[in-house]
Amino acid sequence: MQTCEVAVVGLGLMGSAALDALLAAGVDALGFDPLGPGAVQGSSHGSCRVFRRFNFENDNYTNLSDEALEGWMRLEAASGRKILLPCPVLEAGRPGSPMVAASRAATIAKGRADPACTVAEANSKFPAFALPCDWDVVVQDGGAILKSEVGRTLRHAFARRRTRDRRTGERRLPSGLRAYPHTRSRGSGTARHSGPRPVDRPLRFRRWRRCSG
Repeated sequence: MQTCEVAVVGLGLMGSAALDALLAAGVDALGFDPLGPGAVQGSSHGSCRVFRRFNFENDNYTNLSDEALEGWMRLEAASGRKILLPCPVLEAGRPGSPMVAASRAATIAKGRADPACTVAEANSKFPAFALPCDWDVVVQDGGAILKSEVGRTLRHAFARRRTRDRRTGERRLPSGLRAYPHTRSRGSGTARHSGPRPVDRPLRFRRWRRCSG
């Protein structure tokens, strides 16, 4: 039976980043994605996503965003590719909106300038909007458009690189990056397309270990 220390299920933005970090730390990890790279059914499919530094949902999200920002910047530096396109983030709501108030508080808690602005200022700066004159508005810096397809592709590539066999120069299957339900290992580790398989039927995967060094 195939075993590993950690199994990462789903290899979108979050899963591929987790798998890459685990392999980099020397953890024996396997990644699985039933849909395959770039599938449109995933939560991070498509060309881009919004990246926010200061989150109204919970302070922990803001702390995680800080760590994520550092990670994306390291990936940009390592790959020479642009992943984050900096831009302001506008959030607006009816008077007394808890969401807007929480975003404002999260920004201030991080030592940044108060992001509150008037409706007139927001409508002037973002002419595509015509916000009601009594709404609450914040405009945060530190936001970005995240090129999710680029980021996901790079994470997959780095996971493959970490599994390179340094003795032969052979690229090995990157900890399950191709271990989808329609593919199974055969013989010495080559894979073949076997068609759709019921989810209750067991799948067999050859164990590919992270190479040392």
